[in-house]
Amino acid sequence: MTKFKDISDNVLDYTDLLEELGGRYPFESRLGRGVYQRLTRGKYMRTRYWAQLTEEEQYLARIIGLADTLPGAIFSHQTAALIHGLPTSGVPEYVHLYVPHRVRSQGLKIHHGRLHMPTETTVFLPGIRVTSLERTLEDLALAHDKKPGIWVKL
Repeated sequence: MTKFKDISDNVLDYTDLLEELGGRYPFESRLGRGVYQRLTRGKYMRTRYWAQLTEEEQYLARIIGLADTLPGAIFSHQTAALIHGLPTSGVPEYVHLYVPHRVRSQGLKIHHGRLHMPTETTVFLPGIRVTSLERTLEDLALAHDKKPGIWVKL
């Protein structure tokens, strides 16, 4: 998690890339040659940088990209646990979040419940909305996927 700022600085916006490279064709050409790694719609990272990241850091890069493209999203469940630095059983298969509107995207797990908009139960971490530690633990305890997401040693 110490590289959070560095990862964030290396997330590139599609519009900025088009301007920097001189248009869509040069960008698509580089994308086709593997110069860029797509994180989510409109967000990319240079493949050389991406390849140096751990699996957890790559997951965080996706979260950073999604936070920018999904205003109002609140990261939750296993994703929030990872952001909070809780011990998890590995990198989650999906990015877990609450959103106030319908969203469709691969690799997302949308949760519906009493938390749809930022409230006092939401903690704001480096530009990313995340459920509070207490709410994260509650969400994990009540999850119905039968996969342990967090281990608590008493």
